[in-house]
Amino acid sequence: MPPPALLQHYESIVPGAAERILRIAESELGHRHLQEDFATQANIQAQQKQLSIAEDQSKSSYRSDMVGQFFGAIVSILCICGSIYLADNGQPWVAAALAGLPMAGIIRALREKPKAAR
Repeated sequence: MPPPALLQHYESIVPGAAERILRIAESELGHRHLQEDFATQANIQAQQKQLSIAEDQSKSSYRSDMVGQFFGAIVSILCICGSIYLADNGQPWVAAALAGLPMAGIIRALREKPKAAR
């Protein structure tokens, strides 16, 4: 916006110029507000999308951990059952080695620090 003295000068040269300049300024202000609103809405949508992606990743990681624990438990149970069978059929050393596999995995899992604490 030009200063009032300059607006008055424009008005004296071209009648109605001051009003046209004010309309242009108001129009520009309205346009700028629309652009800022658009940018704000786009930013909000981007942040919501990021939160959604982070939530999906968290759920996926949880499911993956649960599946891993389930199959780890199944393998451990099968190894222990196999070692009992082998020990009952005269193979104590093989049975001890087979029972040691799940025990080593359990001990290792208990000794590891959580990823966030590293």
